Amino acid sequence: MLKNYLKIAWRTLLRQRIFSLINVLGLAIGLACFLLLASYVKFEQSYDSFQEDSDRIFRVSQQIRDFGNSAWAGGAVAPMLRKEFGEQLEEIVSLIQINTYLKSFNGINPEESFREDYFFYAEPGFENIAGLKVLQGSLKGVFDDPFTLVLTRSKAKHYFGDENPVGKVLLATGDIAFEVKAVVEDLPANTHMKFDFLSSVSTFKNLNNFPQNADFGSFWWPQTFTYVKVKEGQNAQAISDRIPEINGNYRDPEEAKNYQYYLQPIQSIHLQSGFGGEWTPGVDQKTLWIFLSIGGFVLLLACINFINLATARAIRRMKEIGVRKVNGAKRGQLMAQFLAEAFLTNAFALVLGLILVGLAQPIFTSMLGISFEVPLFSDNSLIGIVLAVWIISSLLAGVFPAFYLSGLRPDVILKNSQISGGKALLRKSLVVFQF
Repeated sequence: MLKNYLKIAWRTLLRQRIFSLINVLGLAIGLACFLLLASYVKFEQSYDSFQEDSDRIFRVSQQIRDFGNSAWAGGAVAPMLRKEFGEQLEEIVSLIQINTYLKSFNGINPEESFREDYFFYAEPGFENIAGLKVLQGSLKGVFDDPFTLVLTRSKAKHYFGDENPVGKVLLATGDIAFEVKAVVEDLPANTHMKFDFLSSVSTFKNLNNFPQNADFGSFWWPQTFTYVKVKEGQNAQAISDRIPEINGNYRDPEEAKNYQYYLQPIQSIHLQSGFGGEWTPGVDQKTLWIFLSIGGFVLLLACINFINLATARAIRRMKEIGVRKVNGAKRGQLMAQFLAEAFLTNAFALVLGLILVGLAQPIFTSMLGISFEVPLFSDNSLIGIVLAVWIISSLLAGVFPAFYLSGLRPDVILKNSQISGGKALLRKSLVVFQF
């Protein structure tokens, strides 16, 4: 029986090709828009969640009076935290960002220099904060010894092609030679900790004539990104609340009141825009809700359009319904037929929508300047939304002809094919809402 219903539904779609195409294409485009925008929002909200124990990793940010929040902390902050919270924090790491020009005289472009903005000097332990995956060489001693270097896979290919870069040299501005010790995998796109090169803070001290064994004592220089990993069982909020209290013990107490340091969860960094000196640009959470709302409204309007067109087509078939009822068709059979048509039409729309997502994704991500995939078959929430759209819109599109038109007496249908009263008001209300 179901096979017959689907066969008749298929023939009906073919008989009204233009109408069916408009209906299917409208819902498909609406679904594709929603899936692309929803995937973008989920991608933005997933920043820095891939790190192991990311719930225990924090950045030391500061709130400056009359200025606002700042992503950097002075060089003296990390030593202060080591002295005060050494037993509660598993890792305390600072990084210093610079820009420089690099060239590889024994690489694939020996005569050309390239500006690099994501060159960092890092302290030991950063490999545990960022979860670095070593592809070639070793990280042993890299963050302790001066003039050593770690490259990401993409930069290793840029400077050395398919050759193994370990042991080779990159020259920085001022003919400063860095020996490549390791190549690591590029971090995923959904991280605020974008870097291309890592050297040691020991190198920074050497270049600035700073004693190797001395801690930085200034809360202004160098400006660093400081991260901590809280030990299991420790209360991160309690530690964060204590930092302003002990800050006055290491600098002028009155000055300390203007600079409040606190622990900022790493997963919230990208979603809290407006910080001064940010490593990479963040995004406002309100902006994401706006995008998601736009996608939801586009999908809602597409569903209403689908329902309106399906209902209008059913009304035009009133005489067909009357003739079939005169020839013995039962109400249940007519109801099943209309619902089968709605579900089949909607299924085509959903399949086409998924195809449109696959075709539009490269263009969409290129426009945004980021790279992410739409997890159509791995994200349970998106799968649930697609199935809900299919079931609900199909039921709404089929319920009017299935329950109302199939229940009319044949003589009423054949004498008057107009729909009036509350049923016409429903369709008109949907059209008004759509506009």
